[in-house]
Amino acid sequence: MPTLKQYINALANSGNMGGYRTITTTSASAQGNQIVCSTIGNTTEVGRSGQYAKTWVMLTETDGSITAGTVRQVNSNGFEVSTGTLSLNASLASTPQTAKVWEMYFRLPPMESTGPDRGLRECINDALADMWIEDYIDISGVTNQVDYTLTLTTNYWLRDKGRIGGIRKPRPAATDPWDMATHQWTVHEDGQNMILHLPSAPYVTGDTFSLKVYRPANSLLNLTGSFAEQSSPTVGLTSLTHEAVPSVNDVSTVALYFAYLEMAKGAPATEADFWLRAADKQRVRSGLLMFSKQPPGSIGHTENQSVRFSGSGVSYFR
Repeated sequence: MPTLKQYINALANSGNMGGYRTITTTSASAQGNQIVCSTIGNTTEVGRSGQYAKTWVMLTETDGSITAGTVRQVNSNGFEVSTGTLSLNASLASTPQTAKVWEMYFRLPPMESTGPDRGLRECINDALADMWIEDYIDISGVTNQVDYTLTLTTNYWLRDKGRIGGIRKPRPAATDPWDMATHQWTVHEDGQNMILHLPSAPYVTGDTFSLKVYRPANSLLNLTGSFAEQSSPTVGLTSLTHEAVPSVNDVSTVALYFAYLEMAKGAPATEADFWLRAADKQRVRSGLLMFSKQPPGSIGHTENQSVRFSGSGVSYFR
């Protein structure tokens, strides 16, 4: 599955985000707030100390006490052309060594840095909160039981009944194909829980049937080495190796809308207008993407469905 680093790289290369550049240190630094890469010095593309002013650098691998994902900003006039030395806005946890890979970002920091800026990671997490993925929740059948409690402790998003897309029947054998049920079912709220009502009590003890759901993409993440359900609507990817389910291209399309909004913050009026117009256009693209992938109508569901996937600007109805 895609990692946070892959999402960040793709978003940086999207639209008007300016791309990113990979550099490898060529010698150990003399100070804890500098990195040295001679390959960006003494070349025709550079020639002034402000060449990389206010760009961000991110370490992609552990270097001594410096953890992967550490972000710093290059100082104004912080580039020494003759040696390829970049002076940073804050000291690192240890002195950077040689042969370590860093990435340079030009529009937004790859992740929220030591300053107030929200970065590409935060835009990606906004996108994951707005997007959905198809999943199946297993339920153990009980003979003659018509009501099954769906806990909202972890699956908080189930309160939106439109996220339930049907019931998958048990398989007689592991090699048999999966089939969706056609019997009647409804869902209603009961305080802190949701109740799945099956009027015909179709399942018996020993059966395992599944609820087909369209869950928020940030509710199923790999943060600890394996994918797990997340109980908070604000959870997101934090480390470069963390993973989510949606494709890199889809996440970039939605996250770019949020990135353009970030670019508009604090910008001069003319520049802010440019970014806000870009955000409006990207919102349309994001909406079309999410509409094209919206959940199909559920099978056998007799309730009237009016679905809203709420988010920060790219929600849609059906």
